[in-house]
Amino acid sequence: MLIERPYDRSPKPDAIRRLYEVFARYVARRNMPRWGMTQEEIDHLCVTPLTDLTPGNLAEYVVHAVTTVGEAADFKHFLPRVLELLYWGQETTDPEVLIGKLSYSDWHQWPDAEQEAVHEFLLAWWKHILSRDPTALEFRVTIDSCLSAIGLAEDDLAPFLDYWRSRDDANPLRHLAAMVDTNYDALMRHGRLGNSWLRERRKQMGQIQKWLLSPQTGEALERAFFAHSDAPFAQELSQAHEQHRWLRKYVLRSQT
Repeated sequence: MLIERPYDRSPKPDAIRRLYEVFARYVARRNMPRWGMTQEEIDHLCVTPLTDLTPGNLAEYVVHAVTTVGEAADFKHFLPRVLELLYWGQETTDPEVLIGKLSYSDWHQWPDAEQEAVHEFLLAWWKHILSRDPTALEFRVTIDSCLSAIGLAEDDLAPFLDYWRSRDDANPLRHLAAMVDTNYDALMRHGRLGNSWLRERRKQMGQIQKWLLSPQTGEALERAFFAHSDAPFAQELSQAHEQHRWLRKYVLRSQT
């Protein structure tokens, strides 16, 4: 059961406003192809104003979207609202499932303006996630899940990883420590990242893994520890730095 939590209702970020503008021409169709949802459920989605739809309203649709319910044009109608909810932490389903629908919809074949709007959103969402305290009670999307979801849609993750590397404030560094810790066991045991969603996206998985195991990441964690040695989260940074050292020693050695 989805628990709908309060979320920030401040003016929409530019990337979200752009989604609503670009995809405004797509309308909800009551007669969209459907399997796995009732006509009553479809009707409710179509008559409810887009910005009033809640995660509970959209959850079933998002799981079935494009694959068994509706087509790409129908998905485009709901996309601005679904992504807006994701941005504010009101997920309708796992981020990998939702963002993966873009590939099912062949989004790289969409008109340029639509592709640009989606790319702008993904980058804005990424920056938003990095800016948040990873241990906050309302924080449910892990940095590993966020990056894996983006990797399902984007062919090149360099803009996302470069931005992360450029940040030296506390929350992005804590996310970096969490990313190392999350993948430590899988990397030590199997020599690859632990998130199974990227198994079919080898280029993106390799891009993330190479970045994560690079000397620059270890140096960033070391600098972070000394810069925040008196902070409550200093142990997170220290542990991640030690884990990174062992990963470089054993994982990289086994791959040479």
